[in-house]
Amino acid sequence: MLFRSVTIDTALTVPAVMAAIAFLSRTLAALPLHVHKNTSEGPEKVKGGIQTLIHEAPNAEWTAFKLRQYFWQQVFTGGRGLLYIERAGSNITGLYPIDPTRAKITRKMGKTSYEIESKVYPASDIIDVPFMLKADGLAHYGPIALGAKAIQLALAMNEYGSKFFAGGGVPPLALEGPLPQGQEAFRRAMQDINRAIDNAKQQDKPIFPMPPGHKLTPVGFDPDKGQMTEARRFQIEEIARIYQLPPVFLQDLTHGTFSNSEQQDLHFVKHLV
Repeated sequence: MLFRSVTIDTALTVPAVMAAIAFLSRTLAALPLHVHKNTSEGPEKVKGGIQTLIHEAPNAEWTAFKLRQYFWQQVFTGGRGLLYIERAGSNITGLYPIDPTRAKITRKMGKTSYEIESKVYPASDIIDVPFMLKADGLAHYGPIALGAKAIQLALAMNEYGSKFFAGGGVPPLALEGPLPQGQEAFRRAMQDINRAIDNAKQQDKPIFPMPPGHKLTPVGFDPDKGQMTEARRFQIEEIARIYQLPPVFLQDLTHGTFSNSEQQDLHFVKHLV
């Protein structure tokens, strides 16, 4: 079986990847953001204006939660989140999402610029959060691209398990015994055996007739001997490592106890958020 290529869309079909991205983006989007200014009496919370943009409505179409959720989804899939800062003079009048795949980032004479749909914006007009920068300080790594092999293995196991159980849990079989001569006769024999297996599955009977002197021998991968259940559970741990996320947040309580689950909560807040 050929491995499927790993893209953002295929990676999201892996439940652990989808859970990690959804959980992180929603958690970070739900965090309260407030604007404060320094005064002689200490920090003072700002009301209206920029506070409304950041905490409630960044533009006429998006809520603050929706915008930030989209922003972090881009960070945890492709590896970069971008927002455009709209200004009127010295005032900020709106924040708008940018599709990172349509942005070209360059640096000339020590100044970084962002080209989006033939328009060039200075770095001061863009909020840019990369998952991990490359050596040039411009290009980035994305978590799905970095973890492609682990995600690819999870995809392969999902696909194999789906096909295996869709076939009634019957592994590939080899027919042993005196085989009929001629291609047409062999094809009819195979059809007869397939029909017998299908009838047994439909009637929920574990026994079906075989021609005298013949037997069926399983070939290929045996999920039980291959420890498929353990391997699929290990892939959850691997995906949790990609996002530096405690496994409990991917609904993996295999090694969970009352105390270490609580510690994973603290770990999440202290070392990730």
